[in-house]
Parts: sequence; C-alpha cells; structure tokens
Amino acid sequence: MKNIKGQAFSFSLDGKRAVKGWFLIIEDDGKEYLVRRNFSLSSNWYRKVYRSNHSLKEYLIIGEDYERLSQSSKYQGWGIGLGIAIGAIINQIVPSNLFFGAINSSGDAMIGIKSIGTLILVTAVSFSLASVIRKMRLERQLGSLVLIGKIKSKTALKVLTNGREFW
Repeated sequence: MKNIKGQAFSFSLDGKRAVKGWFLIIEDDGKEYLVRRNFSLSSNWYRKVYRSNHSLKEYLIIGEDYERLSQSSKYQGWGIGLGIAIGAIINQIVPSNLFFGAINSSGDAMIGIKSIGTLILVTAVSFSLASVIRKMRLERQLGSLVLIGKIKSKTALKVLTNGREFW
C-alpha cells in the first residue's frame, strides 16, 4: 500500500466549468492522480484512483480561475424553476400510477415497500449511469485512464469557515 501525499485540485478542460465527479491530486514530486468522486456528500470512502498519460497541470482551477468559475451564473436558478414547472406539467399529463403501480391509499405495506424499492433502484441506476458517462467524457478528452487502485483521504478535502469538513 502506497501513501499519496499531495494537494487536491479541481480542474477544467474547457476553461468554463469544473469537471464534475473528479479531482486531481498532485504529489510534491509532480505525479498526478485522478480521483473519481461522484458521490459528493461528505464521506470518507475509498475512491478509485486513475492515471492519465496527459498532464493536467495546465487545467488546474486555482486563485483567480477558482473565483471566476465558482461565481454564480445569471442562469443558476433557471434549472430549478424549469424542473418544478416541467414536473407539474408531467404530473398533470402522466398518470401517477404509471411508474410506481397502484396508489397506496389503503396503507398496504407491500405496495409501499415496492414503491420505495423502485425509487431507490431508479436513483441508484441514474447515479451509476451518470458516473459512467462522466468517465467516458473524460476518457474521450484525455485518452485512456488506467485504474491504479483505491484511495482514502486522511485529511478533509475542504474545511469551511464554520469548521465543517468535506471529505
């Protein structure tokens, strides 16, 4: 087992937005490691580590770039509003029992378990699909990524001013 000591960075391949689901660790000797981080809740799990044959130092988001890329866009709230509006329209058009089966108005436990299980399954498949698509996009831009193992952080990636740590 090898310890990787270095700094974690976000990076942007197009200069407009950070690559989601990944961060870059650069060791003191200059070695670069891509870490797959698709689940963004604060958790200290083992994460897959990859190597690329392309250097990503020129794509790092630091200093002024970090401020510029993290500023809120004027379109930031549009997605939420649009999602609420489209959800309400779909709710009126599509029958509610199409995806989850019969409505559980009688309080039947089996219908409830089936509905919740379906929701969990669909969510897990969606997250997995997003992870695979993110990796395919990154491989399309960088070439092949070689899995070298798993990593678990010993220190938090980010500490907020209120003391909250994000792993």
